[in-house]
Amino acid sequence: MEIADKLIKWFQNDSYRERITRVVLLWVNNHFNDFESDMDMTEFLQSFESALEANVSKKCVVDAQQAWSIHKIALT
Repeated sequence: MEIADKLIKWFQNDSYRERITRVVLLWVNNHFNDFESDMDMTEFLQSFESALEANVSKKCVVDAQQAWSIHKIALT
């Protein structure tokens, strides 16, 4: 599905990530019937969820590394 593919692609760009997330959440919340019985749309949501989880995991690792660096500097 063309729009779903574009949304996933745009989500990979840090500057678009928050906007794309809002668009998808609004779409799901306001038009759930678009996703309910369409297997392609269900697959899109699963892909988007995986991308969100990967982004959160990546951000947590970066935040932890930054916190550790600050802690090491404070100890010296």
